[in-house]
Amino acid sequence: MKRRRTTPAERKTEAELRAFRAEIASCMCCERPLPGEALYCHEIARGCHRAKARGKRFATLVLCFTCHNEMDSAAQWPLPRQLALLRLRNARDYDLRAFNELLWGAPHTIEPKEVNLELYRLLRAGHTRDRERMK
Repeated sequence: MKRRRTTPAERKTEAELRAFRAEIASCMCCERPLPGEALYCHEIARGCHRAKARGKRFATLVLCFTCHNEMDSAAQWPLPRQLALLRLRNARDYDLRAFNELLWGAPHTIEPKEVNLELYRLLRAGHTRDRERMK
């Protein structure tokens, strides 16, 4: 079976994702510090939307292997909770409007109040804010 050639755009996206993993340098969920090559980029979007989200920092979490596998559970990690985790760990790249438009073409499909509720739940569960982590 022949291996499919990657396009220049795909190679550029892969390079950007490698740099993103190296920049974050820890799992956004469990906060375990790891080298970039031991981390995975998880597209928050599911199903047919996953390909559209590839390489978009506002739709990507950097996770360790264990957390990456847990993220696939829609019951445990619904989209608003994953977006709340992104907002908590990487507020600079968080953009709910862009995420909604990318997936559904409408700016208010997932409401900010849904993400805020999940953010509150994450904080109560012991997750810390990005700036508290840096101290």
